[in-house]
Amino acid sequence: MKERKIFRKKLLEASESMKSVHPFKNIYPWKTRKELAIQMKNSEVYNKGGLIALCKPYGIAQFTAEGRGHDGEKTIVQLLNSGGVPAETPVLASILPLLKDMYEVDHLEIVKTCERWNSGLVLLSTKPSLKDKIQKCFRRSKAFKKPALTFNVITNGIPITSSGSTKVAITLENVPNIGKVPMIKKSCSTREIEHGASKVVIVKHSTVAENEDLQVALVEVNIQTLKWHCLRVWLAHNYCPVLGDSLYGGRVTSIAGKRVQINPHNLKAYQPQDISSDVLSRLHLPETSLELIPSFIHLSKITLSHFNRDKSDLVITAPPPEYFNWTCEQLGLIFPQVASIESNSPKRVIS
Repeated sequence: MKERKIFRKKLLEASESMKSVHPFKNIYPWKTRKELAIQMKNSEVYNKGGLIALCKPYGIAQFTAEGRGHDGEKTIVQLLNSGGVPAETPVLASILPLLKDMYEVDHLEIVKTCERWNSGLVLLSTKPSLKDKIQKCFRRSKAFKKPALTFNVITNGIPITSSGSTKVAITLENVPNIGKVPMIKKSCSTREIEHGASKVVIVKHSTVAENEDLQVALVEVNIQTLKWHCLRVWLAHNYCPVLGDSLYGGRVTSIAGKRVQINPHNLKAYQPQDISSDVLSRLHLPETSLELIPSFIHLSKITLSHFNRDKSDLVITAPPPEYFNWTCEQLGLIFPQVASIESNSPKRVIS
């Protein structure tokens, strides 16, 4: 694993000539915290009543590992997630004071954000009381079994069913020489759920576009939580891991043209993702550059249930980054247009 991290960092330090032409080389264009703060402020998609929605770039964490108090035994997630980005990459917490000054407010806090290895929406609040209101919206969505988070994902493989709603259980299991690893369970007991050993998650998905020749797809996924990377684990469990997923992409491989799952207890599941030469060719990448491919997950929409005064939902949307759109185009996946404001709907959509 250490070798994979070093290799990926070396790839990111490629020549300036490639950096100027390949979209994957421009994922981290800023050099300072201030430049990142300016980019995020310019990405604003909503600002009303103390609620601000920005777009977080790929690879930016909310806190540092030290800030979260991580110590002791590391999981496979912590081991692999520490590589693949430039040194001294800022975190959201470190640029919050800069954003606070830019917005000229006395209070600014992060209410909701996507994972580090996702791009997409970040919700900020300038009012302490607003955080509780937003959290109630998420709890309401969970009670109604209507997932509040919508992601656009490019998958390495095509979902078995084009759309559907699934209730799954996810848990952490110890794998020798690896650590604690999230896995999908066929069933779990009430006791496991009550003690937090397992989580029950509702996942809704719809295949937006697919390329049968390349065996890739653009999938919209609705999910309530990202606990234990359940979105990525669920997709891998369904034979279509996220393209560029260095954590769980190795759980699926191709044998004689057939997609085959690898048990997470098998160390082969932690090998680099099996990406076809045809896909790499479309992305203008040599077969030695697998580690350059980012994880294609974008938090495109957040639905705040009954947030508005008239009890209608507030739906905030954000377009994907340029490299995401470029990849869709290269792979023959037509990306849908982001929804615009719908004044005659019980939901208010902001883009």
